[in-house]
Amino acid sequence: MANTFACPSCARAVPAGDLPAGALTKCPACKQDVHVPLYASARAAGQLRCPKCTRKVEEGDRTCGFCQSPLPGPNTRRVMAEAAHLAEARARKRRPLWIALCVLWAAAALGWTGWWFLNLPPTVASPHEACRQNLRSLHSLLALSAGDGKGLPKETGAKFWSAIVKTDAGSALAGCPSWIQLGTGGYRGPSRPFVELPPEGILACDPVGPHPDGLNLLLKNGEVRFAPRGSPDYDRALRETRE
Repeated sequence: MANTFACPSCARAVPAGDLPAGALTKCPACKQDVHVPLYASARAAGQLRCPKCTRKVEEGDRTCGFCQSPLPGPNTRRVMAEAAHLAEARARKRRPLWIALCVLWAAAALGWTGWWFLNLPPTVASPHEACRQNLRSLHSLLALSAGDGKGLPKETGAKFWSAIVKTDAGSALAGCPSWIQLGTGGYRGPSRPFVELPPEGILACDPVGPHPDGLNLLLKNGEVRFAPRGSPDYDRALRETRE
C-alpha cells in the first residue's frame, strides 16, 4: 500500500514517499504546500506497533499477535505510529535512569574489587628471600656510606657491616632475619679491606646455621646468589669472609 495522507485543503491523497515527518511536499491536486504528518512519514512506514504493548505488527492485522488486543480500524496507521512515537519517548525518558543504574552498579563492583585487593593477606617472603633482600639492602648502603664524605669502614669481617648499619640503617640489616631476631647470626664480612677485593669478591655471607642447605652470598659487584652446601662458592665464602 502506498504511503499517503489526506491533503488538509482538498482532502485528496498526497503520496509521502520516503519523506520524514514534517517535511514539506506539494499536493498533486490543489498544488498547496503541505507537511507530512507523523503517521504517513517514512519513519512510520513498516514500523507499525500495537497501541497497547507497542510490539511490531503488520498493517493488515486485526489483533496484536503478542497481547491479542484488537487493533484500530480506519486509523490504524496513524494510531500505531503515534503509539510507536510514545513508546520511543518513554524509552528516552527511562534511558538516564538505566544509565545511572549501570554507573552505580559499575562503581559498586569496582569498589568491592578494590576492597578485596586491599584486604588480601600480605605475601610472606621465604626465609631465603628475606635474607637475600637484606643483602641487597646492605649493598645499597655501601653507596650511601661512600658518598657521605667519610668513606667506607676500614674494618674487616662482621665489624665492616656493623660500622655501616650502625650509622645508616640500624642493626636490622646486619644479619639473616632467621637469626637476627634472636640476637645472633650477624653476616660474615670480607676478610680483606674493601678496596683490595675484586669485583666478584665476597662482601658478606650467612654464618653457618641459618640455612642448613647452604649460604646466601653478596658479591662486591652487587650480585646476590645462593651457594649450596659443599659447592665451590660455599667453601670460597667461608675462606674469604670471617665473623
